[in-house]
Amino acid sequence: MASLDQIFLTVDKSFAELTEDLSRLIKVLTFCIPFIVFFLGLLFLFLVFIILISFYLQCMNYKNRVVEYNPELGIKDPLFEK
Repeated sequence: MASLDQIFLTVDKSFAELTEDLSRLIKVLTFCIPFIVFFLGLLFLFLVFIILISFYLQCMNYKNRVVEYNPELGIKDPLFEK
């Protein structure tokens, strides 16, 4: 049966390894997180840009539309329909 000193030594060694792993993880994360945030920000700006461009193109398409006029049927346009 293991003595109490051996148990404490094993627990202390395991705790030291755990804190060393946590320290290494914190160092890696403090280095990587700014890059991750930067690239997520770029992705967000790109998506906003795409949404704005698509909205602008839809508005220009609506602005430059051709209104069909048929003397028999009248104007075929959603704005003029009742």
